[in-house]
Amino acid sequence: MLAQVLDELVQLHPKRVDLSLGRIKGLLARLGHPQEALPPVVHIAGTNGKGSSLALTDGLLRAAGLRAHAYTSPHLVHFSERLRLAGAPCEESALIDALRTCQEVNGGRAITFFEIVTAAAFLLFSRHRADITLLETGLGGRLDATNVVTRPAVTAITCISFDHTEYLGTTITAIAREKAGIMRPDVPCVIAPQRFAGARTSLTRYGQKIGAPLDRAGQEWSIHIPDDISDASKTSGVWQLQSGHRRRDFASPSLAGRHQLDNAATAVRIVDHLHAAGLTPPPGPDGLARAVWPGRLQRITLAQSPSPPGGIWLDGGHNDSAGAVLADWLADQPARAHGVISMLTTKDPQAFLAPLAPYLAGVAVAAILDTGGDEAVGDSRDAITAAARALGIEVLGQWDDPKTASQAVLRDHRPRLLLICGSLYACKDFL
Repeated sequence: MLAQVLDELVQLHPKRVDLSLGRIKGLLARLGHPQEALPPVVHIAGTNGKGSSLALTDGLLRAAGLRAHAYTSPHLVHFSERLRLAGAPCEESALIDALRTCQEVNGGRAITFFEIVTAAAFLLFSRHRADITLLETGLGGRLDATNVVTRPAVTAITCISFDHTEYLGTTITAIAREKAGIMRPDVPCVIAPQRFAGARTSLTRYGQKIGAPLDRAGQEWSIHIPDDISDASKTSGVWQLQSGHRRRDFASPSLAGRHQLDNAATAVRIVDHLHAAGLTPPPGPDGLARAVWPGRLQRITLAQSPSPPGGIWLDGGHNDSAGAVLADWLADQPARAHGVISMLTTKDPQAFLAPLAPYLAGVAVAAILDTGGDEAVGDSRDAITAAARALGIEVLGQWDDPKTASQAVLRDHRPRLLLICGSLYACKDFL
């Protein structure tokens, strides 16, 4: 039943992406403005890390006994994963009811798939009690459908990199300006560590221009990491966050990778601002260990396939920054890895693979079969193969799906470590 509803909604607009706020504002007005009846909102934008930062913020809130609505995308296995109501998975029947209501009220008007799903999320969130609402932008910020919330409690912008350049602009400063569009006057904005100086500059200028109090990594706060947790595969130990003259200890997050400490610190600062506004208790030292976020450097097993000594790891990153993060992680591993790479045709495989090249003994290339209606499916295997060979990476072959490719690599090449990466849409085959 849900699949049928989603198929109908995809047909309401000829484009999957058409950035505008007019259509969703009109629908929300006809629904009675449910976005104005949400619990206090944390709005998160960025290229990499926004979903992880949301999950880590949710972990901190749950550790404090609070319940949060959460809206994220895309999903891994079930579409209803995109919405959590007061900390619990949204029941399919409730989601279908909200989507049908939005479809009927929309009255056949043109509206994108993401816009009408976002409206349904706001409708559901307005009908259920929670302490906080956690919103992740879908694409960009300024014209993202989630950006109809006029007065969030806190905004946050995670690491900005090159992605969706056909919609957001071809320079880092242009992309950062689009992401900065979620900032609001007098609303604190937490800015995570930025890989590009142009992003930091653009975000700072925009925030100062509109009067948004900025809480920036490297300026208002910083991270201190003891040597005993420098290995990104470890999830034990203590790291420190310094803000002003205060330094606090936190347990390492449940999510693997050095980059997750940046996201963890962002989550702590988000909760700091919620606490300052009287909305939550202060962040506890162990709450980050409660975060659950599949498909982000997640160690898995494959039935009927032996696990290599370094394990089988799954990650949904797909752009240059994601490649750099994975390269940092691979640099700490004792042996070169074999990879299984799947990417959408809209992504740049050479930019993603370039940082990884020194650490890959070979890659298998696999197709993506389904994106759940979010993006067009196309066969990118030849493009990935060409990019890998141009970087000097041995290509082990092409397969129709990531799971078959993984099983073949494990059987035929006996890797020391297997990394399956390149798209979140490929992760659902393993979860």
